[in-house]
Amino acid sequence: MAAPHAADGSGRDIFQAIGAWLDWLGAQGHSPQTVRSYGDSVLRAGRIVRKDPRRFTEADVISALASYGPNPRGPARGLMLRALRSFYAWGTDLDVGEVVMDPARRLKVPRPKLTRAPSLEREQLAAVLKAAESVDPRARPALTLAYYTGARAGSLAALLSSDVRLEQGITVVYFREAKWDRPYSVPIAAPEAVQAIEDLRRLSGWVPKRGIRRDTLIGVGRTRLGEWARQAGERAGVKVWLHLFRHTFATELDCDDRTFAELMNHRDASQRRRYAAPKDERLLAAVASLEREKP
Repeated sequence: MAAPHAADGSGRDIFQAIGAWLDWLGAQGHSPQTVRSYGDSVLRAGRIVRKDPRRFTEADVISALASYGPNPRGPARGLMLRALRSFYAWGTDLDVGEVVMDPARRLKVPRPKLTRAPSLEREQLAAVLKAAESVDPRARPALTLAYYTGARAGSLAALLSSDVRLEQGITVVYFREAKWDRPYSVPIAAPEAVQAIEDLRRLSGWVPKRGIRRDTLIGVGRTRLGEWARQAGERAGVKVWLHLFRHTFATELDCDDRTFAELMNHRDASQRRRYAAPKDERLLAAVASLEREKP
């Protein structure tokens, strides 16, 4: 994609404009991950349409979004639209004057439908963790930790050994990098999870023959973690992705709504119904009461 000058004659090319916008996003308190993903999305839109995003029409925005397929609720598609709307909101400001009109102003980011969240059964979880042993020495303890903390991929990958602490005799995992820029912690009680942390620490000096090791507790990024989950699932005969461990963690939680939201690092407990319904004893008791005595 070419780097034309701005319409206002400032001589700023698209990369400089996006850089200024990303600096502004960072100053507003957005996480580095959000800032990076927004910038990548706007640049990707420009590559798809082969046009400076500042000169997009509404049809251009629609064409860029269409590259993600027909599902209007797809997460990547929603991310691109949010990024474009943010870029144009910044660019149309009179103090910025980067673009004349917002071509995404009539397009709305659809809310995702809250469908039932998939999860692993106990036997499946055991089989996947066992299969992970043949993927990488760190794979089983890493996926075990993913289940017992319910952490998102980015939070899990960013963990340092020092983020796992013993507080009043209880092992606590502190997630510094988290969604909404809200660090949080999860206590660990299960012996299997404590052992997983010890195993990862013991393997801190282990480096694969082909590859490098990051200076984190697990030693790999979120992409490799996802690969471990997928490979372990294939070897166990179960379709697995990393976020599935988070779903399983949420499904198994037995606590009040406030505790659920804190452990999941959710803003509130509104999403709990996605996980709790299949095992909610109150729902089961309610429908059981419908049974009538036989005459």
